[in-house]
Amino acid sequence: MKRDIILCFLIVSISFIAVSGCCPECNKQKTENSQEITQSRVVIITEEQEVIINAETADTDEERKTGLMNRTYLPEDSGMLFVFGESGKYGFWMKNTLISLDMIFLKDDESSNYTIVDIIENAQPCVSEPCEVYKPVQEADIVLEVNAGFAAEKNIKTGDRVMI
Repeated sequence: MKRDIILCFLIVSISFIAVSGCCPECNKQKTENSQEITQSRVVIITEEQEVIINAETADTDEERKTGLMNRTYLPEDSGMLFVFGESGKYGFWMKNTLISLDMIFLKDDESSNYTIVDIIENAQPCVSEPCEVYKPVQEADIVLEVNAGFAAEKNIKTGDRVMI
C-alpha cells in the first residue's frame, strides 16, 4: 500500500516536471478527448508574496467555450487562463461548471505584464437557467479562473501585478 502511494506520487511528480519546461511544445499535454492543452506559469505579485499558479491556457474559441465545465476538481494552485485577442468586458457563466471559482480579470499593461483590474469571488455553479453572467467592471485581456476562496486566501487584490 505504502509503495503504491509512493509510486503514484512519483508518476504525478514526473508528469508535472514534463509539462513545466520552458519550450511551448514541452508545455502541451492531451486531455481525455485528445485536445492539446498548453500549461502556463502565472505569478501574481501581492504586497506580501508571489503567488505561483500552474494554469491551463484556453486560447481558442472552443477551449474558451468549454473552460472548466464538467470538472469535479481543480488542484490547489492551479487554474485556467482565458486568453482573448483584444480587451473587452467578457462575460462568464457557470453552466455545467461543477466547482465554485474566483475569476481574476487581467489587463495588459504594455510591458509584457498584466494588472488585475477586477476579481469576482466565489462564483457558484449554475443549478437552473437562466445562468448568471459574471462581467468585470473594466475591460480585460485575460481572465484567470481559480478555486473559490483562492483570491481571499492569498490576499490577491485589484492593482496587483501579474507575470505570465
